[in-house]
Amino acid sequence: GGNTTSYTLRTPANTLVFLDAGTGMQYALNDLRKHADKVVLALSHTHPDHIQGLAMPNEEGVNPLPWLNKNSAYEGQKVQFIGPAKVLEALRQYYDGQFLWPVPTEWMTSIDFDNRIEAQNNGAYRIDDSTTVRTMYGNHPGATRAVLYSFEMQTNGKRTVVVIAHDNEFDFTGVNEPNPNAEELKDNYAGFISGADLLVADAQYFKQHYLKGEPSE
Repeated sequence: GGNTTSYTLRTPANTLVFLDAGTGMQYALNDLRKHADKVVLALSHTHPDHIQGLAMPNEEGVNPLPWLNKNSAYEGQKVQFIGPAKVLEALRQYYDGQFLWPVPTEWMTSIDFDNRIEAQNNGAYRIDDSTTVRTMYGNHPGATRAVLYSFEMQTNGKRTVVVIAHDNEFDFTGVNEPNPNAEELKDNYAGFISGADLLVADAQYFKQHYLKGEPSE
């Protein structure tokens, strides 16, 4: 039970970042009530549990993010969009009616798909005057690997780093498929999260469950 991933982070320059768009977005959307000077949607990957919240209503019966530019408080404002390689193609595949009632991406008029950032491994992107986003590709099954995000924020000479690094498996690429690059990935991951003030990470399986093809208890 429970909701799938959707966090928010507000930068010192008052940018509101939505990190993934799982079903928890219906609650994360409440943070829009406090006005943000800029809004960013950053997707780690496009498995359904991380994107299905884009079509889910909030407590008031509508999801305002895809149509934020029609909200009087954010009129005309575009949502900056960041995701893995081929992120738009994957979203369109999910939302065109193959998997659920169609909500075409063309209807999501506030999300700036045309100027999207398709994150690179070891990428760095400035999203406002206070914050640089650094990206790394982890290991997660699917057509697009999961992007790990590090938000480096500066305010009054102080640096704060928040790392979002979930859905990342080291030793296996799938059931009974050892990852030949596991040690390199672990080293890169250790360097990526080093110095973080806050790390959000998860783990789903133990080694014995991968080997048996069984979920963890």
